[in-house]
Amino acid sequence: MRYRGILAVTAAAALMATVPAHAATPTLDGKKTKVLTYKDNVTAPQDNDKDIASSGDRTNCAPPRCARFTFLYKPAKHVKAGPFSARISWTFPVEDYDLYVVQDNAGDVGHCGAGAGVSEVVVISNPVPGHRYTIVIDHYRALPDTVTATVSFPAKDKVATTVPGNVDGAFEPINCAIS
Repeated sequence: MRYRGILAVTAAAALMATVPAHAATPTLDGKKTKVLTYKDNVTAPQDNDKDIASSGDRTNCAPPRCARFTFLYKPAKHVKAGPFSARISWTFPVEDYDLYVVQDNAGDVGHCGAGAGVSEVVVISNPVPGHRYTIVIDHYRALPDTVTATVSFPAKDKVATTVPGNVDGAFEPINCAIS
């Protein structure tokens, strides 16, 4: 009977040894880790223009329509909490990827859904320390490509103001940074 417990512990340890070290949720702490980078390999063309009139929550989309990357925002000891930036970039200007930043238990806290360019940026001004955030990349109109997502703390990328805040977002979130 004693051997069952030992066998169970041994089996659990063997299983844990096979899990890659990167499988854990990475932590963005602003000291040891200031930048997290993810590669999203889009393998098939997509055209989701039929969804243009849909006002549904696109942060819950699943592969192959979307890619998701989760991290923990937890400033290190002696690092002041502050904004972080999220940026996605791709190769072809005819593609249309949309960037969403989702906070656990709070939903969409920042997004950029512009229809032009080869990158989008969102800055989260007041992130909550100790919370998980997920970068959602919507492959709205895509060719086979590699999308690079970068999250930086402190915020590295900036968002320029293009129109007054009360007009911004009335049609599209145009104050997200695009290039």
